[in-house]
Amino acid sequence: MSTVTTVNVEDCPYQAKALRKDIYVEFLAISGDYVLSAQVKWFRHCISVWDLRTDKRVAKFSGHKDTITGLAVSGNFVVSGSRDKTVKIWEITSNKCTRTFTGHVSEVVGVGFFKGKIASWDKDSTIIIRDFVTGKCLSTSNEIIATGAAHITRSYENKLITPKGNHAEIWDLETLSLIKTIDCGVKIRTQPMVVSEKFYAIPCEYMQYKIWSWNNDTPVLTVSTTAYCGAIFDHFFLTGDGVTKFKVCDIANGSMVRDFFDADENRSLGATSSISHIAMHGNMIVANSNEGVTLFKLGVRSKEPSAALAFVQSVLVEPLVTAFERLDKVLPEVKNFNDNAGSII
Repeated sequence: MSTVTTVNVEDCPYQAKALRKDIYVEFLAISGDYVLSAQVKWFRHCISVWDLRTDKRVAKFSGHKDTITGLAVSGNFVVSGSRDKTVKIWEITSNKCTRTFTGHVSEVVGVGFFKGKIASWDKDSTIIIRDFVTGKCLSTSNEIIATGAAHITRSYENKLITPKGNHAEIWDLETLSLIKTIDCGVKIRTQPMVVSEKFYAIPCEYMQYKIWSWNNDTPVLTVSTTAYCGAIFDHFFLTGDGVTKFKVCDIANGSMVRDFFDADENRSLGATSSISHIAMHGNMIVANSNEGVTLFKLGVRSKEPSAALAFVQSVLVEPLVTAFERLDKVLPEVKNFNDNAGSII
């Protein structure tokens, strides 16, 4: 197991753009071409969807009557869970709720898509698996998630990872069977797990995230951080420091980039802001603080900053630069990022 070390860095730019300001975000997600934020304003709970190809908000969903606690995306559809004990399916192109599921007796704290099915779990640790097309309940269980652990349990595809004491259990959602148990060695913190296609990260005591690959029984990297949130894409791990900055770690070689930091303003997301949610997909990072939602596009040179929005530059490690060059072939629209001032409404 390796620990994060700082290595020689190369100049690499990034752009930052405000998506929304002065809102309280309840949950944040980024997937493919879309950024999703669940927010509340004037006691109204809603979900905003931005298309990263056009930098425009393409949908806004309203209907939940309490805090939105989970979001997942599959193609043109979004699934959401809420403290109002319901799970809803939304269609992005029609901007409509296509189905509402009841059945949970306590507040829903997590949702996920996998293989044509929807998984949702509630505060009382009950998991419900439904068919996405028919809405039929396929299976339920209240024996998988330990009491009090549901809010930090997360899923990726058909895998669900949940804490139990000093251990983490990985379950198959299709069969509701235990795949394996991971010994973390220390107590697991009450921050959410972080999951991705290749890796998962578990927040542990002593202000650490321990990162495993799905195929290994021992952690491949330990990251010391004061973070309350994290995200993984490919072999990069993002973590906010719990105050105003965040950093990127390369899981493959244990290197760390410098903190993203706005030198002109002496702040990154706000002098008094606290990062509460962070997500990454490709070379795009979306972060939320108490000052709003900011989108970062990495490997893109900014132009002169506008009066309403300052662009910032930082330095990243060479492996990250190489990855962004590879991603540019898949995401050519990144080069034409629209950096006009103001929020995207």
